Amino acid sequence: VGHRVYRRLPGEDWGTVGTTYLPGSLLDLSVTNAVEYEYRAGAITSRGTESFPSQPIRGIAFSFAGSPIVIDRTLSGGTSLTIKDSVAAVWQRLTAGIGAAYRDANPLTTLPFGVDVYDPHPAVIAVTDSRGASLAGMMSDFDLFTYAGGALLLTGRDIFNAAVITRAYYPRVLLSGPTRPNAEFIGARSTQSPLPDLHVDPTRTDWGLNPALPSPGAAVPFVGYFDVDTARGTVLYTYVSRDSLTSSSHGKPVAVMSKVSGVHAGVTSFPFSYLQEPTATQSVTELMRSFGWVADLPGDLDGDGQRTALDLSLMIDYVFFFVPVTNVNNVDVNADCTASLIDVVWLIDYLFYGGKTLLPGCINP
Repeated sequence: VGHRVYRRLPGEDWGTVGTTYLPGSLLDLSVTNAVEYEYRAGAITSRGTESFPSQPIRGIAFSFAGSPIVIDRTLSGGTSLTIKDSVAAVWQRLTAGIGAAYRDANPLTTLPFGVDVYDPHPAVIAVTDSRGASLAGMMSDFDLFTYAGGALLLTGRDIFNAAVITRAYYPRVLLSGPTRPNAEFIGARSTQSPLPDLHVDPTRTDWGLNPALPSPGAAVPFVGYFDVDTARGTVLYTYVSRDSLTSSSHGKPVAVMSKVSGVHAGVTSFPFSYLQEPTATQSVTELMRSFGWVADLPGDLDGDGQRTALDLSLMIDYVFFFVPVTNVNNVDVNADCTASLIDVVWLIDYLFYGGKTLLPGCINP
């Protein structure tokens, strides 16, 4: 006639959550975010007897009420001479429009942290823009985070452990080779609209290069490409080589997004911090949007992290002609929980006359 539900922390004693009678269900509201629990149930009869318990399952909750977070495992110095502070500054600029938090996770100087760091962030951008900063030790936390519904973007080197990737390659990385590692890599070509093409910023290529390597020349360190299981992943970017006619790397996948239902995850093998910033910013913003994240920025109707005349045009279309927008909550800029002519006037006043601060909306709390 129903079930008795039990919960515990892994390895501890079971406690009763409650009893539910068919056809009803039971909602556990007493959990702590970012804590993994085990659950099991026993079937109960009308006489009050109870079956042997079911096999346990795991459950974890996050509030997802904040902004994305950048977890930066980039190493300073070492064999690739990466400038950690520069990488950090670039990522803070790349994600300024979506209000992302930043967390230094340098494996040599930062103590390990748990999955609780990811709460309340609905998306995690994991960055390894140098050699040797593997994310392998964090993958179990990432599994829990995506299992609970979070979005995950892995970028940089040493991130080739996603299920959609079947094999990874590192072209021209041997120190005895004829060129510096990846001297041929000059950018990545988008396969999906509205993602922009990306180009290496030549002023930054020395961030990750050891000057003792042979054959000096502009390069970004250790950009790999991979084979993709197209049943499980969609290619987002392909490798662009300066030796496009002879290169074995040119046109190969360097970024992929999961096709698996309910899993919002992407992998890019190139370091964003070595790319030209305007299009890199656009790419990161679009990737976050494709995972379902839209910044709650009043007046930002296209989700690019800015308030512009384009947003005003979109607001007019929405208010008067019912044209859909990326984030309807951002239409309400005076916090009266409606989308109206007043919001249009407020945005005009803000954009062109230095008017009052726009307020967070509540159309879709």
